[in-house]
Amino acid sequence: DAADVDAETPLHASARNGDLLAVRSLLARGAQPNRASLAGQTPLMIAAARGQVAIVAELLHAGADPALRGPFGMTALHEAVLRGNAESVTLLLASGAQAAATNDAGNTSLHLAGGAGDDALVEVLLAHGAAPTARNANGDTPVDVANRQGHARTARRLAARSASDTGLALAPTPTPTAASLMAPGVPSDPDATPAAQPTGAKRNDHAN
Repeated sequence: DAADVDAETPLHASARNGDLLAVRSLLARGAQPNRASLAGQTPLMIAAARGQVAIVAELLHAGADPALRGPFGMTALHEAVLRGNAESVTLLLASGAQAAATNDAGNTSLHLAGGAGDDALVEVLLAHGAAPTARNANGDTPVDVANRQGHARTARRLAARSASDTGLALAPTPTPTAASLMAPGVPSDPDATPAAQPTGAKRNDHAN
């Protein structure tokens, strides 16, 4: 598990590069799937953010912990939802990832899916117990986020589920900013380096 200056191991690099054979070889030789880089990312978070489904599955099989939190409190499930990858999301939930887990801004994965207007992911998350009435640090529910991001169909779907769960219709709240979907310090430019990360750390893998 030799690491580079950013405390990234060959397993981190192989997950980022989508090299499944290398991931398998490294794990067979004892590479630690839960080792975090200086930026706080595990190989599983990187694979989830990159949409590397086969590598996500391989790491989970090797004991990668989907509950670990990385930069800005993001779990591998948050990363997979941001990527819009239903296969990775399903794998993570089946392996114990918690739909109720929040990032540093108080957002669950359902907030992120609602904000993206991703109806397929919304349904997957709801089926695994995600709460449409959960409020983030700004007091916004996934219904509010979806509605105010312009995803009316997703907002209606979430509102209907909320009404079913609580017996109450949810009134919209003020528009959340795009930045409120993640913790402070996450750049809108996916190629920018988050200001909150340590000097010299690799950027958070929300990019393609």
